[in-house]
Amino acid sequence: MGVHALIGPNGSGKTTLMSIIASLLPATSGAVQINSVPLTKSRIDEYRTLVGLVPQHIRLPHRHRVADVLGYVAWSQGVPRAQRDAQVMDALERVELADRFGSRIGELSGGQLRRVGFATALVGDPAVLLLDEPTVGLDPQARLQMRHLISALGERHCVLMSTHLTEDVTMLGASLTVLSAGVLKFRGTFDELSSRIPDSGGDSLATRFETYYSTIVGSHVL
Repeated sequence: MGVHALIGPNGSGKTTLMSIIASLLPATSGAVQINSVPLTKSRIDEYRTLVGLVPQHIRLPHRHRVADVLGYVAWSQGVPRAQRDAQVMDALERVELADRFGSRIGELSGGQLRRVGFATALVGDPAVLLLDEPTVGLDPQARLQMRHLISALGERHCVLMSTHLTEDVTMLGASLTVLSAGVLKFRGTFDELSSRIPDSGGDSLATRFETYYSTIVGSHVL
């Protein structure tokens, strides 16, 4: 459990890696497993029950109601009929959208739509949650709420979050992996990385982190 950030500039390979872990793209080398279940053709159905994916762009049918969308997800995940309503409501309560149970997707704000995306990933209670750029495009208030949600989810799931926003990492205090052009540049805790950052005197930790991050990836922070 906990939150791990996969950070790097656009084009660094974050989304590709997330897609491989989600079993959407084949790996050209190496192996993936979750809870000792390997990502292989013979066990792919079992593997997929362990993973919930929230893509960067949430695309859901605008005319459908939230409850219907989540009910379909529960059915596709093999959740027994007698448990579906409870699973749907639990997912909505965890993203604080229980009051939008009967709303149509097209009636939701951008932040609410993003949270419905989270709810679809939570149905079935997967061990691992993959969040692809979860705070991109949100207004400051919605972004803050999203970070609180991600932190809470980390108490019950292993959360892997890709981002190119250094403030996501500094505010969540997550462990992190830094990627640049598909190459691993750093892996460890935020405190371990922070200890390597020179004290420039007067600058905040967030500012110094951005500067140091730029030197690691060899490009400007986007």
